[in-house]
Amino acid sequence: MKDLVRVLIAILFFTSCQVRPDDDKEYFARQKTLQAQLDIFLQNNPEVPGIVSSWRLKDNSLVQAASGYADIELKERMSTYHKMGVASNTKMMTATIILQLQEEGKLKLNDPMRKYLPNVITDNICVLNGISYGNLITIRQLLKHTSGIYDFVDANFIKSTLYFPDKNYTPEDLLIYNVCAGRPYFIPGTAGKYHYSSTNYILLGMIIQKITGQPFHSVLRDRIFTPLHMFNSSVWTYEQPAAPLAAGYNNGVDISHNNLSWTWATGGVVSQADEMNLFIKTLFHGYFFKKRETLLAMMQTTPESVDEYGYEYGLGIMKYNFGNGFIAYGHIGSLHGYNSACFYLPLHDASFFVGINRGNAQPFLFDLMGQCYSCVVANYVRKSIPHQR
Repeated sequence: MKDLVRVLIAILFFTSCQVRPDDDKEYFARQKTLQAQLDIFLQNNPEVPGIVSSWRLKDNSLVQAASGYADIELKERMSTYHKMGVASNTKMMTATIILQLQEEGKLKLNDPMRKYLPNVITDNICVLNGISYGNLITIRQLLKHTSGIYDFVDANFIKSTLYFPDKNYTPEDLLIYNVCAGRPYFIPGTAGKYHYSSTNYILLGMIIQKITGQPFHSVLRDRIFTPLHMFNSSVWTYEQPAAPLAAGYNNGVDISHNNLSWTWATGGVVSQADEMNLFIKTLFHGYFFKKRETLLAMMQTTPESVDEYGYEYGLGIMKYNFGNGFIAYGHIGSLHGYNSACFYLPLHDASFFVGINRGNAQPFLFDLMGQCYSCVVANYVRKSIPHQR
């Protein structure tokens, strides 16, 4: 009952504080400024079909804009109402559920995954030089990408999904491919070792199903989508995404109608920009957890996780530095039709989502993130930050 009250308070707070366009002239000025930023970005990057940017500010008002095309063939303009595949932003939700189950006493992060998964998986998922290490892998290592398990989303797998767009994948199919495709990167838990692997989150999705006795997409809906009224969010293939869905382009080809069952617990969520905003700000306001310590543990990163783009990884959460000490926590997502970023800015108590309906677009995404951040902070946020000596 206490958990229900906490979530209801969150919903009332986030819905009652939103500034409606017809209530506040300032909204139009804010939206116009952001719109101009997106339009200029597309003019300078004509390879990008369409983009959307949504910001939830400290007072919880929304600033949103979209530019370009949601569907090139139909000449359908992109809008903030369009949904996109958010790809690996899904990992934040999978990690949130795992941490909820920990608080409920249904698992421990230091539990070996063999406690919840069959031997046929744990005996074969991490074999190096003829020695199986799968029985040593913990839930914490899966969350932090320190398990050493090979990432099934490699170049060959991506090609196969494009060659066979209607093929349906079960989680077990993905693990079989994983075992056959490549060898583990290192022995699980090796000091100073980290390697991002979507296979970790397929295994976490299977653990969630084992503990709850429900399909992953149902657990996601019951624990996150329904409590937050994220009625336009769903999981590829397992639920039909509510229209309109922005087309996602890979080398000019729309892949949004492909069978994307393989994305599942590692990258399968389809959502709107404002709903992703609602999720991440609610997450960082602590409403999903009973203890503040759980969220702090989620945010704790390790030095070995720093990647080529400057991200550090925690428990399903990335830490990113915009420069000048402005730190953000969230995730990025890359699918061969969509790229997105969803982050919370503690200093500003603001959150944002930016999305691009084009695959292989990470350089564009980082550029868009930086430009939108500068635009929003300069025009809407910085004035409210106290002077710091």
